[in-house]
Amino acid sequence: MELRQIQYFIQLYKDCNITKSSQALFISQQGLSKSIGRLEEELGFLLFERTASGVIPTDYANKLYLHFRKVLDAFHELELEIEHIREERILKISAHPGFALSTDKDKFAEYSRYYPEYKTKYIEEPKEKAMQHLLEHKADVAYMLAPIPEGFQSHQLIGKSPLYAVMEKKHPLAKKEHINIWDLKNQTLLLLDIYAEYSQLILNQTETKDIPYVIHDKVTMNEFLSIISSSLFIGFSTDIIYRYYDFPNISFIPFILPDGSSLYSETHLVTPKNVFLDWEMQHYINYAKEKYHDTLNDDAT
Repeated sequence: MELRQIQYFIQLYKDCNITKSSQALFISQQGLSKSIGRLEEELGFLLFERTASGVIPTDYANKLYLHFRKVLDAFHELELEIEHIREERILKISAHPGFALSTDKDKFAEYSRYYPEYKTKYIEEPKEKAMQHLLEHKADVAYMLAPIPEGFQSHQLIGKSPLYAVMEKKHPLAKKEHINIWDLKNQTLLLLDIYAEYSQLILNQTETKDIPYVIHDKVTMNEFLSIISSSLFIGFSTDIIYRYYDFPNISFIPFILPDGSSLYSETHLVTPKNVFLDWEMQHYINYAKEKYHDTLNDDAT
């Protein structure tokens, strides 16, 4: 019996769906099915009944779930304790690309200044990679753009910024006070990869209203403004993420949804649900709750 098999069992037990669990675990459906099958062969009894709509845990699975959960939690605690013994415990912080540019750098750096005894390691990576690293305990906490995936929990809202329509100042729409979905008719769109989910919300509404458009490409943060500045494409982004970039010929115009509201990009501090929080993780989360809760309240007033 392998620890990975226990992790797979716990995920499938919660989801009762091979497809959903394989996506959450970042493995193939075939790989998950084979792993669970080998575990059942080793145990000598079935853990799941296979049906057309998914899987159903057997009575044996129900009896073993809490025990397997304890094993996984205990192994994670063991890994953390080994790090402590080696005096190599480093809090691993994952963040979406551009997070360091979109946040208050001084505020973000204050943790290390206030608490030099806690070592941290920071890395920016795509959302899917951050999710995988959190589940594999290769990252402890993550700054993640909403929506927060199932299986993860938000401990604190870190920042909230409106989404703008972004275009070159010579674009025919650049002089408007705001842009709505009807303005996107027959426009060519350049999508920013880190805001793909927000862009999709906009595109869903254009399709509902039968508004035709063309997607030129989906690009990274570093490519986005360079392409926009030399074309008549329209994109969607917050303006705060580009405050350190020098593109004076770019316009950020408020984007308004059909109901008159704005679409906001939210960043949350997250961990997997039910993960064991050791002292370093809890200390950092408590710091973020106090720091950013006060900041958001000040912004609201």
